[in-house]
Amino acid sequence: MYLLVFTTLMIGVMGIYAQILGLQTSRFAAHQNSVGVAMMQWHTAALSMAASIINTAGPLYTPLQTNGCRLTFAPIPGTTIVPCPSPVYMAGQTPLALVGTAINPGGGTITDNATTPNLINYKTAAGTYTTQCVHLPARCTRTDINGCGAITGAFTSNGCKQLYDTFDYQFYSVLYKDTLTGGNFVVTFVPAAQISGANPPPGFLQLASGNNIGITATDLLRQLAHAGAAAESFGSIDSAKHLATSGFQYTLPSDFSPTILQNANGAVGIIGTPDGL
Repeated sequence: MYLLVFTTLMIGVMGIYAQILGLQTSRFAAHQNSVGVAMMQWHTAALSMAASIINTAGPLYTPLQTNGCRLTFAPIPGTTIVPCPSPVYMAGQTPLALVGTAINPGGGTITDNATTPNLINYKTAAGTYTTQCVHLPARCTRTDINGCGAITGAFTSNGCKQLYDTFDYQFYSVLYKDTLTGGNFVVTFVPAAQISGANPPPGFLQLASGNNIGITATDLLRQLAHAGAAAESFGSIDSAKHLATSGFQYTLPSDFSPTILQNANGAVGIIGTPDGL
């Protein structure tokens, strides 16, 4: 009899403990913001790159502006959006190449491959070329005049330890011009979750790096809010290629593919303008 009572009490206590633990875990998850912070940092770097492109390589950007050009090295699934042109130091001068060179293989993209921040090519007044790191947060242990660490024709990571995890946290960013307002915009986004047997609804998201992250679109929107993103700057993207934020709706480039946006849970995007930077 005593054993039965004891067992019943223990089962009850364990049930209460499980509920408390589940509630604490839920509250902890609800207040996370790490992915949101990373997305905002990436978006800031994208705006910086976009401003340099517009200010110095306008003639090469102009034919791309309606459909947009990507500031992300990884191709965007289901689209033909090309990399942005490399910015140059002197307005009106010709960049080394539209897509990139051996020194700058990413062209006007935030990374020049899957892991390292890009080096922007600039043409100086003397006609020579120099480089500058894209402005992702980093802690350099050895610096040169560019703030990048040791450079031997290309970026070498041994001189600069990245605080931003470029390997894991890459996002899709597109620079384009709105045909109605005439303003330039950068949209940084995470595609809608790809639902499958292994990823049931509402589905976890996948970044441009190819990494599956254990959060949903709703979780990411919550993280962006916790990270301090302005409510007017982020929201959900629908299959009609509209980004709806708090009180605003933006039309995205025509080449945005419904295959990366269609999902009941939607894609998530941050938008901003490089104009005036």
